[in-house]
Amino acid sequence: MNTPIDWEQAMTEVQSNAKAAARHSERTLNGVAEIAHSHSRHLSRLDQMQKTLDAMQEALKSRPHPIQPSTVAAKASAPFPLFVALGLFVAGVMCGAFIANF
Repeated sequence: MNTPIDWEQAMTEVQSNAKAAARHSERTLNGVAEIAHSHSRHLSRLDQMQKTLDAMQEALKSRPHPIQPSTVAAKASAPFPLFVALGLFVAGVMCGAFIANF
């Protein structure tokens, strides 16, 4: 014969699982916010370095020198790899949190 379902216990389990999921989501969002802040800080530093390199290259061009300086390679597209890394990190954390809830 079927045993009756203990609805109170089931609701308590659902509530505790929901609290754990909310806690994991909050941690995930905090991590994403930290990465976004770090990304913007590194991007501004990269822009500053690029400006310094451009100024140095202009200074080298203005000096007469028998050996021509090599041209600076195409500007690095730093945001794209960082966004990919950020997306993979967030997806990994979400998958880990999802699996941990089982």
